[in-house]
Formats: sequence, structure tokens, C-alpha cells
Amino acid sequence: MKNTWGFLCAIFLASIVVLPSCNKDDSFVAEFKYEYFPTDSGRYVIYDVDSIIFNSFFTPPLKDTIQFQVREVYGETFIDGEGNRLRRIERFRRNDTLGNWGLTDVWYAGIINNQAIWVEENLRFLKFVFPPRATSKWNGNQYIEITEGIEFMADWEYKMSELDVPKSINGLNFDSTATVILAYDTASKIERITATETYAKGVGLIYKDWAWLRKQNVIAQFPQGTEDGFIVRMWVKEYGNL
Repeated sequence: MKNTWGFLCAIFLASIVVLPSCNKDDSFVAEFKYEYFPTDSGRYVIYDVDSIIFNSFFTPPLKDTIQFQVREVYGETFIDGEGNRLRRIERFRRNDTLGNWGLTDVWYAGIINNQAIWVEENLRFLKFVFPPRATSKWNGNQYIEITEGIEFMADWEYKMSELDVPKSINGLNFDSTATVILAYDTASKIERITATETYAKGVGLIYKDWAWLRKQNVIAQFPQGTEDGFIVRMWVKEYGNL
């Protein structure tokens, strides 16, 4: 379990041929709906974050609850080792709205061969596929080597649960959103894995709800009886251009 906590802490803290036309660029974007995963330079998104970490190393098991804000700023592009163009994303954190932002991570994102790639802490996720369909399913963790500490991320089948649906998040209204279920495994009596993310056109991620919970007592309820794991929820608070 010790190696698991490094990952838990880290979690917090196209090629296609088209016929020429007078407006082919606009029709191309509209058809493939790349707006759900924008990576324009100068963009920023601020999130409210709630996180809970459970750790059975302590007696009784530790339950640590934290609230903070994260700001993601989209910077310049670069070419990675495989020849793909990705966007640099600087992530800042502060404990409350009056605090100062402090740089915590540099992550990366880009659309490669109609796949929305998101790289965090050296984990390469396939977050979205284009064009999205209401029936879309894919292996979003196919580029991740499942090692000790992240075994719970094995065999996730991402699937679209909502597409082009208006939604309100944290007091903000969005005309078109898409919700992806990354994982939903609640059959075990001692382990629970759930992960859902919602994206909005022109913004990207607007809501995230991930949970991995484990307990020894099969009678105890989730999450009260949880001994190891985490819950993290993120809501968009503000977005725009610098």
C-alpha cells in the first residue's frame, strides 16, 4: 500500500481526408466536435476540489479531508519523443480564494489521430475519441502500464453516457456537455471503483468524480467503513483566456 499513496497524492495536488469546400474547416470541427477538448494557448480553467484520503497505515485508519482550488493554464506546444505535438499545461494550487497560486505540476494534452490525449504524472490517458457518439466505448487506459499502486486502474472501459446535453455545474451553464463513465465497479463487497468525467464544448473538463475505496469488514458500508483509498471531486469554477 505504501506505493499507492504516491499516486494518490499525485492525483490531487487527426488524420482524415475531406473534400474541399468553401467552409471545410468549420464543417470539419463541427462534425468531429473537437470543441469538447480545447487546447488553445492562453486558456485557463479554475476548479474547486474536494479530496478525501483513507490510509490504513494508521490506527485507527486515517481519513484526511481537504478542500482547495486548482488552476490549469495552457501554454506552448512541443513535440514529444514520438513526434506528436502536445500542449504544455501548468497546474497551480491554492488553499482558498484569498491564497496565492503555487505551481505544483506540468501536465500535457493534445489531439492525436482523433484521440484526446491527457498526460499527468507520466500516466497517458485517452480521455475522449472523435467524433464522439452516444454509443462510443474505448480503452482509455491502454497507454498506461499498470504497476503496483495503480492496479485499480486496470481493465477500465470508458463509455459515453451523455452527449450534447445542456448542464449546470457550480452555478455555470453550458449548452453542450458530454459525460464519460471511465469505471463503475461496485460488485465487490470490499472494494469500490467509480470514475466519471463531464466535458463542455469550448471549456473541456468541467466535472470529475473519482473514487477508489477498500475495506476489510464486508459488513461495513462505503465510504464510512473505508480503510484505504481516495475520493476526489472537481467542479469548474471559472474559465477564460489570460
